[in-house]
Amino acid sequence: EEDIFVRLDFGKILNFYSKRPKSNNKLYLILKFLYLIYLNLKNLDENENYNLAKGIFFKELKSVSKEKRSVFYNHLINLTIKLVNHSSPGSLEEMFYLIKNKLKEGLTDDITESDLPVSKFRDFLLIAVNLGEIKWANNFLKNYGPLLPPDNREDHINLGKALIFFNLKKY
Repeated sequence: EEDIFVRLDFGKILNFYSKRPKSNNKLYLILKFLYLIYLNLKNLDENENYNLAKGIFFKELKSVSKEKRSVFYNHLINLTIKLVNHSSPGSLEEMFYLIKNKLKEGLTDDITESDLPVSKFRDFLLIAVNLGEIKWANNFLKNYGPLLPPDNREDHINLGKALIFFNLKKY
């Protein structure tokens, strides 16, 4: 199965949309954002594409719907997960930056998910604790714990408290 970005000359597509009237500018920016994410995934050693995609996202795509904004955040966060696994310097801090901003925008769909493998609540806590952001982790538990689905809310909150206490060496 051939990749769509390989099959299509995406550079020509972006060039075409870059010359369109301003009314189509958002489509161009979304396509460019997604293409830059793709390019960075193809070469994790080169962060210029990530920085360009992040710039487009935070400066030019502020007005997209909350649903799209959440999906785009997830693309950036998933890319930073790849960068963390690739041992790219600063990638864990970058992921934490994205998580904090996503939550500040009120985008909580991935922590309120009732499907445990899909819920990012525990992941967000682990990242904060690993970075020594204990105050943030405590506030996260307090502010976002109540948003968890009732079936597993108490378990997630208790796990979060245990992570924090373990990090503080309060056994």
